[in-house]
Amino acid sequence: MQVLLTPKYNTQFNLCNNNSRNNFGLRLKTQLTSDVVSFKGKKDLLELSKRDIFSSIDKSLKNEANFLGQGCEGKVYKIEDSEYCVKIPSNKLFSKKINYKSDFTKEVSEKDKINHIVARLGDGAVIMKRIEGTPVWQFNMDEQTAREVSESVSNFPVSSYQSFFKQISHAHNNGMMFDPFSHNVIVDKNNKTITAIDFIDNSGLVFEELNPLQLMYITMTNKYSTSTHKEKIAKNILKATLEEFKPSHEPCLEFGQFDFNSYLKMLDSQKVLKYNNQMDKKLSKLLDVKYLEFLGENKKEELSALLADINDMINF
Repeated sequence: MQVLLTPKYNTQFNLCNNNSRNNFGLRLKTQLTSDVVSFKGKKDLLELSKRDIFSSIDKSLKNEANFLGQGCEGKVYKIEDSEYCVKIPSNKLFSKKINYKSDFTKEVSEKDKINHIVARLGDGAVIMKRIEGTPVWQFNMDEQTAREVSESVSNFPVSSYQSFFKQISHAHNNGMMFDPFSHNVIVDKNNKTITAIDFIDNSGLVFEELNPLQLMYITMTNKYSTSTHKEKIAKNILKATLEEFKPSHEPCLEFGQFDFNSYLKMLDSQKVLKYNNQMDKKLSKLLDVKYLEFLGENKKEELSALLADINDMINF
């Protein structure tokens, strides 16, 4: 690996606000400065012996410069000379001796992987992949930076939006709900990636429907997004989800999870985009035709024609 840019976080932290649907989301406040770290020629941390891994963590925890942030789940430190960080759980924050060396395993669950966990330690500590980039929005983010982030993400290719859509869909299909706040979406303008960083295990809990298009829009815009940014982002979200309806492609969500009509109503109410009733009808028809293809009918030509018509409407 060559050079990575990693936002620094200050030592302040905010507990989960009352608007959050859970008490577990990590809330990091960015100072929007960067370290330049070279990993060229370095052996991956997880390929080292347990002794060396623990030694690296020990060293990193002793240096407050490695502190990334603190939230409801715990305290997070960068692991020096690696692309990982370590999270110490909240119930151990005030313990002088956390026994994270009591266990180590790289065998993690699918839910762990969704939350970027790559290894589990003792006392509930975990090693996580460090995500490069800048949040779409943070409480102490200045207006200029917020606009720059919004400008960047609005010009990302549709494939970047597709990746984000698949992240939240995959999580949903595995019993995990994305915590929909803009500070939980990390944007890397260099690699044009959009990464969700906070998922809640909703096993046994009741949440509202996924509504993926609306969820994507509210987390990918911030208070300083211009009308142009909002329009581009809104259109890219539509285009990204339409990719799931290409002929012979199996959508990553159940048909009923696609909130096309309510998404268009939201955009209209917020004066972002306004389409006529033909768009609603075309999208409803698209869902019906795709379902018929799912049942085994040959709908290649009809789907292709519908997608072409809808994309023309989006670009109008």
